[in-house]
Amino acid sequence: MPLRPITSSRDSATSNLSRFLLQIVQPLVEETSSFVKNSKHFVDILKKVELGPSDKFVSFEVDNLYTNVSLEESLDIVEARLRDEVTFSERTSLPLGGVMELFRCCLRNSYFQVKEKFYAQNDGLPMGSPLSPVLANIYMEWFETNAISIAVVKHKIWLRYVDDAIIIWNGIDRQLDSFLNHLNSRNISIRFTIEKEKNFYLPFLDVLVSRSDGSISPHFCI
Repeated sequence: MPLRPITSSRDSATSNLSRFLLQIVQPLVEETSSFVKNSKHFVDILKKVELGPSDKFVSFEVDNLYTNVSLEESLDIVEARLRDEVTFSERTSLPLGGVMELFRCCLRNSYFQVKEKFYAQNDGLPMGSPLSPVLANIYMEWFETNAISIAVVKHKIWLRYVDDAIIIWNGIDRQLDSFLNHLNSRNISIRFTIEKEKNFYLPFLDVLVSRSDGSISPHFCI
């Protein structure tokens, strides 16, 4: 039976360890140019964007990102990033191998109870762990960097908040469909859905983005 467990890890056996690891890995998330921290950050970015006459907004969303991300693959990406990160030793005196073992201890011990039976989540990032949003962000940065670098037709701008991305596209619809197919061909578990702007409006996060005469007008939804 397919299901997506969402469990709270507050006061669990690994909660303190997860918070410790979060301080080590969190700085990696904000290094990418596509990173969106929150709605306000998104609006601030849009203020610096100039639109062309054929530009339009399109958003993508990954279906069930957390449970579809390969745990081992995401940990391999984190390990490679931390190995190349010059300030890693400033955040911890532990060796990289030890830090990665602690990551596996936290993320491999995700259990939940349904009635009288206990279950273990064997793959994917556990929803409810404070580490999962950070690892999902790092994985998606790696995914999008590789996918976009070999795309035949590219967007003008790509911004992402975890599993939600918004782009400015200046190609034709047929090229946009090909771009979506390209994204969905990279990993059988990572599937994007698409939403195109309607009447020059497109919602993203809790912001309604509109465009008119080459200018962008973001409005916070109440």
